[in-house]
Amino acid sequence: MGIDIVRALLGGLLASVLAAVPSSAQDTIRVSDDDLACPACVISVDAVLTIGGLEGPGLEVVDRYSRVAIDRTGRVLVSLYRYPEISVFDSTGAFLRVFGRSGEGPGEYQFVHHVDAGLRYIHVFDMRGRTVLDYDFGFIRADAFPAQMGHSDVLESEDVVFTGVVPTRASAGHPLHVLNLMGVLESFGGQGPVVGDPGWEAWPIAGDALTLWVLEGAGAGNRLTRWDMRGEPRDPTVYEWMVDEEDRDLKNIKRDARGLWALWGVPGGGRRLDLLDPVTGRTVARSRDDLVGTFVDGTGSIYLKHFRESDAGIPYITLFRVDFSRPGS
Repeated sequence: MGIDIVRALLGGLLASVLAAVPSSAQDTIRVSDDDLACPACVISVDAVLTIGGLEGPGLEVVDRYSRVAIDRTGRVLVSLYRYPEISVFDSTGAFLRVFGRSGEGPGEYQFVHHVDAGLRYIHVFDMRGRTVLDYDFGFIRADAFPAQMGHSDVLESEDVVFTGVVPTRASAGHPLHVLNLMGVLESFGGQGPVVGDPGWEAWPIAGDALTLWVLEGAGAGNRLTRWDMRGEPRDPTVYEWMVDEEDRDLKNIKRDARGLWALWGVPGGGRRLDLLDPVTGRTVARSRDDLVGTFVDGTGSIYLKHFRESDAGIPYITLFRVDFSRPGS
């Protein structure tokens, strides 16, 4: 399918169909933001590597708008919107290789949006859909559908959950999507047509096989929607944190075995990181210092990234590892 056709489909359907995740009609649970479940627990954020410099292979993708993923081996995959090559660095920041090129064939891309990594496979998202690669970057399969994709999360099953606009007959009007390894796509979360730009690509999503958490618009306030994935129809519950909206708002979320991580924006452009109980929504622990950047995609540990430029205008991306400790552990 040509790019002009994709754009026509996206534009026509966006003008006539838009749906939002229901919230007001669903259960809303209000959570006390200051009642920490583990006040003595510590969240630490430490810089682990920096990618960038005046010259060198792979650095053309280092930009303010770069997306970063870390795979299970610790390799760092850096992509830049609409740039067809993805640069690969090792866990020390040393350049390893690039993969991908512009084109229509296997392992070729058009308008790459971002890369994500599961336990077994690398997932590349572009305007034509999703491409699955093995850990040697060998082509496995491509799932073609027109899409305006946003945030994604790769589950242990290698199913991918993502937000965005997929203007197919079954998916139009739905912001939430589950794509399995065989290319079967399930879309849900829509409720009635609304004219306008949905902005779904800005909705962070995180979860596992049982539960998905969705932030309905990055920086939109202090509300998350939790979707129960165990039955039909999908059951949403809204969690609302009792905070002064002028004090901070949610920017991004990420899930791992320790819980649900929530990145808050605070006045002055800083960041604050919370670890939440994914069952109750209660805050387990909170970072004590302002943070920068946003979450890195991929499997394994939780990382944050931050783009900066030196006084000479040299671009860098610094990665920070997030650790959590309990007293006595």
